[in-house]
This record gives sequence, C-alpha cells and structure tokens, in this order.
Amino acid sequence: MKRFLLLILVATGFLYTGCGGTIIVSENYEYEEYEDVEVPSQPTSVRPARPAGDHVWVKGHYEWKPRVGKYVWVRGHWEPIRPAKTWVPGHYEWKRRGRKRVKVWVRGSWK
Repeated sequence: MKRFLLLILVATGFLYTGCGGTIIVSENYEYEEYEDVEVPSQPTSVRPARPAGDHVWVKGHYEWKPRVGKYVWVRGHWEPIRPAKTWVPGHYEWKRRGRKRVKVWVRGSWK
C-alpha cells in the first residue's frame, strides 16, 4: 500500500513538472493566448548602424505563431522616433492564472 501511494505521489509530481508555459498578449490586447511551450533562447545577432539620429532600436524577440504552432524569431530593427511618444520595449511580466504564476509577454509599443 505504501509503495502504491509513493508511486501515485511520484507520478503526480511528473505530471505537474511540465505545466510551465507562457501567455502571449495579442497585438490588440483583446485576449491572452496560453501556450504550454518554452520560448527558445535568443540567437546572437549584430545590430546594424543607426540609419539616422532620430531612430530607436527595437530588439529582436520570439513571437508565437498559432498557425505554425511554434515561436518564430522576429529580427531587431531601427524604428523612426514618433513625435511626443516613447518606445516601451517588449518584456515579460509574471501574472496569476488561477493558482499558477505564468509569464505574460507584453509587446513593445509607442506610448
């Protein structure tokens, strides 16, 4: 009986081990899409020279593509500065989803 209970506890532990994931906030911020897939590590890349003094660098990032079912690398690029706006880079935030804490990707935007 003790072996059976131990087996159940170990099996439950393995079951919950792979339950991490990432929430991707859509571009229009109307919904959150949950994917139980780890984000790959960022590839190394070289930042090209700034085309003009009125540009800001937008870092490359992985973006979830539901149709393909995987993350796709979006290369970094220079973006012209917008008057009276500030570029807020994309970043992860921790949010609660029920009892779990998950990462939420917030896309970069001009504010």
